[in-house]
Amino acid sequence: MERKKNTSLIVLTDHTAYGDSAVRHGASLAVFFEAALIVISRFSFFTKNNPKPAESQEFRHILSEYEGELKITVSDENFNPTQLHHFADRNNSIMFVIGVSRKSGETFFNRRRAI
Repeated sequence: MERKKNTSLIVLTDHTAYGDSAVRHGASLAVFFEAALIVISRFSFFTKNNPKPAESQEFRHILSEYEGELKITVSDENFNPTQLHHFADRNNSIMFVIGVSRKSGETFFNRRRAI
């Protein structure tokens, strides 16, 4: 009998409407792939400590919708790209989900930063 490998899906959010959309989409994908959901809100392209952004009400609402259906971890760690990739490897992550804005300044990730 083949044993199912535990996998996870990582969502990067800044708790804007774009970040909340990424969390909702990531949760749906995690249910579909039967994966755990890991939510990260402290990310930088540089090695520095970022303050934790205030969580939106929509964020908490989304998490409560999937409570019991999905294993959800909200990380308080700071990540840069290298740390994030190591973390993803350790947690058998199958994908990243991020909210991307067309304009700079609306959310952490815009088209230039996302690619």
